[in-house]
Amino acid sequence: MTPKQYLDRYTYLAIPSPLDGSRLNCGLTGYGSGWNLRNGKAGAGAAIQREYAVFRDALRKAHHDNAHTPCGPMFYFSEKPLAQISRLEEFLADSLVRAFVGKGSPDEITDALRLALAVGRIGTGRDVNGRLPARMTVQEYGSATSMAAIPMPTSRSMPRLRAAGPASARSARATPSSRIASRRPTSMSG
Repeated sequence: MTPKQYLDRYTYLAIPSPLDGSRLNCGLTGYGSGWNLRNGKAGAGAAIQREYAVFRDALRKAHHDNAHTPCGPMFYFSEKPLAQISRLEEFLADSLVRAFVGKGSPDEITDALRLALAVGRIGTGRDVNGRLPARMTVQEYGSATSMAAIPMPTSRSMPRLRAAGPASARSARATPSSRIASRRPTSMSG
């Protein structure tokens, strides 16, 4: 496999949904380390670590009904099935950490995204622990947890629309996801 072919595995990443088996496109661009300090700046590390902790607790709850005890270094969903994930499919705790720290292989990222979707960290409803999801789509989640950790828009962070005029018409057409996308960094330099 050439380096370009390997890079394309990230760029054109698609995962099978653990909920219904459909193919979900979630290509990643700018995937890289974001867990620790970079050039003396905290960057997105703290937000990524917070999301990893929430994801890990939801995963533990789905696995064995206790968010405070680990699943172990290698685990299966053989005793308590999770969505359409095979009872024999093996997951490695270290692989999931690598996916969040920006050092994951395409297969490790796929596992993390499928599990995040299955436990409710991605979507519109609450996760297995009753918390709001981090993102609505796998592409938003993959991009946010691996590089920018863009905060989810809230009613306070959304711009207020004016009552009349051409500018308000343009603002009204912008969807929350387009506002989020416009704030994403375009490169990983720095």
